[in-house]
Amino acid sequence: MAIQRQVPHVPIPRIIHQSWEKETVPLKLQAWQNSWIDHHKHWDYMLWTNEDNLKLCEDHFPWMLDTFNALPTNISRANIARYMYMHLHGGIYADMDTECFKSFEPMIETGGVLVFLTSRHYAYSGNIPNVWMASTPEHPFWTYFLVKIRDTLDKSAIKSSTDSIAMLNALHEFELKLLSDAMPTITYIPPGELIMPSNWNITNGSYDSCFSEELASESVLCQDVDPEHNAFAVIHQSHSWEDEKKAISEPLL
Repeated sequence: MAIQRQVPHVPIPRIIHQSWEKETVPLKLQAWQNSWIDHHKHWDYMLWTNEDNLKLCEDHFPWMLDTFNALPTNISRANIARYMYMHLHGGIYADMDTECFKSFEPMIETGGVLVFLTSRHYAYSGNIPNVWMASTPEHPFWTYFLVKIRDTLDKSAIKSSTDSIAMLNALHEFELKLLSDAMPTITYIPPGELIMPSNWNITNGSYDSCFSEELASESVLCQDVDPEHNAFAVIHQSHSWEDEKKAISEPLL
């Protein structure tokens, strides 16, 4: 008689994680930042700075510290740090240019690791962005992924060693090699059911409005993509980390 192992169900903690280089968040990003706080008034909110990320690595992931310090860009270190948040604390991570429309409370009972798909073209290399993710703490996937980054870091392609494509590949490898019924699940949320836009492989006027760098007050144009208002959030993809001299870097004093 086969023995069925019951996996303890651990819901996703009520924590929102976001990251910026310093505590002063740019004016435009503050509006999107506040959308997460306003829709999750009874959740913990954690804004991680570059200094915080380094201390996190020093205190809790010393075996990653040499790799962390060797990375030449803040975005690569921020990529690694978000995976550390998921492992150590769990909760929800969202990029600063992500706007929240409603509470993610209905999602937390799912437990395990939650990621979203951007397209039904499953071979699309950008199909699982690392701009949003959720997890219970200490899911074994995050250790697997961090160790993989440490052991296989390609110094000629630093960002691609830590980014969304690297996460997608690690998820596929982990499921094939290690995921078992004794572990919390990994859930892939179909395109359009959680995060807009629902298909990042297609561009048209509506989708382009989601990827604009206009003021947050104009983001209502993006909601034309989701007339039934099913989505919980939208990724504006302002790429604010690419150029710190853009207008969005102006702080609100």
